[in-house]
Amino acid sequence: MFPTRTRVLAVLLAVTLVVPLAVGPATGAAATAVSDESPATSSGAFEPAASETIAPATPPIAAQTDDRPDNPTTSETIGYVDGYWYDDALPVDDRDGAHVPEEELQAVVYRSMARVETIRERTFETTPDVEVITREEFQNDTGVLFGNITERDELLENVRYEALFMVDRERDAVEAYKELYGGSVAGYYEPSTDQIVLVSNDLESVEVNENTLAHELVHALQDQLFGLEDFDRSTTNKDVAVNGLVEGDASFVDRQYTERCQAEWTCLVPETDQPGMEGVSWGQYFSMFMPYDEGPSFVEHVYDEGGWAAVDARYESDVPASASEIIHPGTDREPIDLDIEDRSSEKWSPLAINDSVSRLTMGEGTIVSMFADGTVTDEPSVLSANEFLTMSGDLRYDQPISDGWAAFGVMGGYMQPQGHV
Repeated sequence: MFPTRTRVLAVLLAVTLVVPLAVGPATGAAATAVSDESPATSSGAFEPAASETIAPATPPIAAQTDDRPDNPTTSETIGYVDGYWYDDALPVDDRDGAHVPEEELQAVVYRSMARVETIRERTFETTPDVEVITREEFQNDTGVLFGNITERDELLENVRYEALFMVDRERDAVEAYKELYGGSVAGYYEPSTDQIVLVSNDLESVEVNENTLAHELVHALQDQLFGLEDFDRSTTNKDVAVNGLVEGDASFVDRQYTERCQAEWTCLVPETDQPGMEGVSWGQYFSMFMPYDEGPSFVEHVYDEGGWAAVDARYESDVPASASEIIHPGTDREPIDLDIEDRSSEKWSPLAINDSVSRLTMGEGTIVSMFADGTVTDEPSVLSANEFLTMSGDLRYDQPISDGWAAFGVMGGYMQPQGHV
């Protein structure tokens, strides 16, 4: 895969599909930049050893309204950050829309941090910088997500996605990904600088989507606690597995955040419509979106087994090893090595990057995405719309046709129209 920087991105499912079952918006879901880098080896959902009991994480100090400490601190008090409690009222709450003057943005960030702490039951060590830009600015600088792409890297990407039948010779896979990210990213967190960038769809006056801010704040918290740049992302399959944990955690918190916004908290919700998704390479999109769709269910399963302590343990010693673990939580799925005979003739030459043959492990999520590529278009598709899409807005990556493909090797990436996969 071409070089990318480690980032965690909030992406939008901003489309209503013209099919029997429609996919609705997936608020606050997030995705990493396209990358062939991913997790440590492990399988199955977290289960405590027979001799130990793992309970939900206990807050250092309770932050209930009727039991707040007299002298709260940012580092020790959950639900309190730099003078702001999670349920404090702010001037922006009384205005229409989600337009936040620059001088009031920091207060919104502090309160949102306190709210994330209240749900996640951990405190922030530092406050990330937050910047809000327009979508036009973001689209003009998508290179910030992809780094320096060489001709060889670009060739590898096109060979890979042609082998997966997601793009053809008439479409550039890298450009398709740039278009996809330019239209769907709602924000991202940059671990190397501890910075959050939010993307506003309003070109006149930028708006702050509080759910997106909260989602990215979870990533900042994850980075402070576990180090997001320290995981093994050496294959697409491992990358998706790590993202299933990272994005699943953030989306699981995001969903609870949304529920509280609807029930008890006043939250900022933009009035500007989300951008459309015309001309999207759907196979690439489904592959990118899988951790955000399946990740929350995986994290919820782990949480139900042992609370936030169990979720934390997955980062520290039991990181998911494959996309299959995320799609099938609670099952024992150890990745295995496969030897595939090279049946190509001398007319074929393997694609080499840096003098070595490129070998990529894609994983079950990518295989499902390949089979579902035509579900929202008039193109033929192995999976039907009814099989892959749901009325709730979720996608079905747990498919019998792909179950068992924990490791799928694209052997070599052959530079001919019909290579062997």
